[in-house]
Amino acid sequence: MAFMMGSTMAVIILLFMLGMYENEVVNAAILGTSVLELADEIISAQRREIDEMAWSIADIAENGEVTTEAELKTCLVPDFTATNGRDELTADGG
Repeated sequence: MAFMMGSTMAVIILLFMLGMYENEVVNAAILGTSVLELADEIISAQRREIDEMAWSIADIAENGEVTTEAELKTCLVPDFTATNGRDELTADGG
């Protein structure tokens, strides 16, 4: 979350203050890095959400819907984590 906020803020601040840094190479490097970090965080979050939804659908198909608090407490939800999105991409996009 912190990287996403930091990357977004860096992009916005740099776009509003382009004249502050006269070196265009530095501007491009800061902007490119910030956007890339933001994109990686978005990819990671979406992959985690997709994994959670797929698990939830499979769990409902196997065990049915949870209808009571007692059932909810016995439901063991796995910890879904995803690594950096760029590192997981292959030439075919998957």
